Formats: sequence, structure tokens, C-alpha cells
Amino acid sequence: MPTGYTNCIKDGVTFEQFVWKCARAMGALVMMRDEPSNAPIPVKFEPSNYYAEEVAKAKAKLLHWFNISRNEARHNIEYFSNEEKEEIARTEALNRWLAQLRASVPPTGSLGSGE
Repeated sequence: MPTGYTNCIKDGVTFEQFVWKCARAMGALVMMRDEPSNAPIPVKFEPSNYYAEEVAKAKAKLLHWFNISRNEARHNIEYFSNEEKEEIARTEALNRWLAQLRASVPPTGSLGSGE
């Protein structure tokens, strides 16, 4: 059974065209996956600075947490403790609903009969 990649073979694409189509979806040309299939392939690829920027952001966050005051640390602990308590309460409420749902018996009979 053909896939989105192999379906074009029956239309007579060449092996080279097929390989370029696959390359747009994976590997070096993955950034072109959403572009039209007839978009030209760049002659030169510029390296992405995405990961360097993400590392810089992570370092800044880490530095922030290393340098917070005791007061700010206490405040954060209190905030997240309250968030955790609220999440536990929501989970318990949902579990009660789930228990009620599992214990319920669906109605029988025809709908809209007025019974």
C-alpha cells in the first residue's frame, strides 16, 4: 500500500525526485517540509542558532535560580506547595466523578419518547 512518500512513484517520478521529496521531510532539508514541493533547494545552508539560543536561555534561568534570595525561595516553595495542593484536590474531585460515572447505569429505552 503506498504512503504519502511512495504514492508519487506510480506517477512516474524519477528516483532522484523521490529522494529529494523524502529529504524535504527528513534530514538536512527538514526545514523545507512545509514548503511547496517545487520550492528550490538552497545551494548553501546556514547553520541554525536555535540550540545556542536555547542553551543561553537555560543558563540564564539556572543563574537566576542560583542567585535568588532566601525570601524569594520561600515564596516560590509556598507558591508551588499551594499549586500542588490544588492539583491534588482537582485530581480527587475528578476521581470522585469517575467513580460516579463507573457506578452509573445508562438509561434504556428510546430517546425522545417522552417517557
